[in-house]
Amino acid sequence: MSAGPPALSDLGEAAAHLDGVIRVETHPRAANTHLVVDMVRSVYPHHQIFGDYCTVQGYVDAPPRELYEWLSDTRSLEEWTYSTRGFIAADEPGLWVGHDMLNEDTKIYARTVANPDAMTVDYHCA
Repeated sequence: MSAGPPALSDLGEAAAHLDGVIRVETHPRAANTHLVVDMVRSVYPHHQIFGDYCTVQGYVDAPPRELYEWLSDTRSLEEWTYSTRGFIAADEPGLWVGHDMLNEDTKIYARTVANPDAMTVDYHCA
């Protein structure tokens, strides 16, 4: 499977001006490092904050089943994360490889585990 169009490209220039949306394309890494530092203070060890998992949750005003189906597609990470882009299917079934734009020449591997009955989605990333 080849990579599709860039995330949010269907919105054109409007994607650069979405209230509250911070993306690597519109907010350069160097200018936003302070945001990340403020979110995760260095005085707390990573394991103490997140444990074995990093839970991301929030309210989205959308039909639950449609939202679940969208989130179940690993490529949706490109639309709602700050820096993961360009996912393409890897040689191993269910595994995707993309780029983490936070660091130059850094690949990210992702596998999405979705439960349609519970409508939960877990992203296993490395």
